[in-house]
Amino acid sequence: AVVSTQSTGHYMGENMDALTHKQLELMIAVTSDDPGILARLIISAIECNEMQLSNGCKYVLERLDLTLLLRHDRDLYNYLFDILLEKVVGLTIKEFKQLVRLNRSTLDAYMGYFMKNKSSSAQGSNVK
Repeated sequence: AVVSTQSTGHYMGENMDALTHKQLELMIAVTSDDPGILARLIISAIECNEMQLSNGCKYVLERLDLTLLLRHDRDLYNYLFDILLEKVVGLTIKEFKQLVRLNRSTLDAYMGYFMKNKSSSAQGSNVK
């Protein structure tokens, strides 16, 4: 039988807290080239958990390559942080500030990557 990615994501999202840190680390390693997979799982988990951010989601979020996600899929990155910063309920002020810092540090890293690549390509175009 074929299982849809959407239903698998829903199931994983509902059960992310049931996984050990070792299992979560394996998920992160296996999906390292496509952080959008885990971003979608985090979104699914939040939606399945009455808009609450579970410990499993926090663990994955802190280890997810958000800069790579932003480079690959800006819309998904923005949607993830829209949910995290605007729709998640029950966050403490400390947790909210951590999310804001995470977003800011990702944007800073992205801009550093963008500027580095921009200057590299500009230098390359000057070479004859």
